[in-house]
Amino acid sequence: MKRALPPYVYLKKGKLYFQRRGYDTVRLFSEYGSAEFDLELARAKSGRAETPTSKRSFHVLIENYRRSNRFKNLSPRSKSDYVKILEFF
Repeated sequence: MKRALPPYVYLKKGKLYFQRRGYDTVRLFSEYGSAEFDLELARAKSGRAETPTSKRSFHVLIENYRRSNRFKNLSPRSKSDYVKILEFF
């Protein structure tokens, strides 16, 4: 049976994804068959796909905490210990 989609492009829950071993999984937002889709797929294959940044990620939470007054009011020793732990994540 022949696939209707290009290699490494999969339809999951009504959305298209580029998924290949050794690459990041990237959601393709453009309509299949359009010129924008081809450009988006080429970017995903080259590893330069733009992933939208979320305002609700764990990384953003850590950065907001580091900018907060609560973190700034810590003693230098506590700050250095916290930074080591936060950088682990």
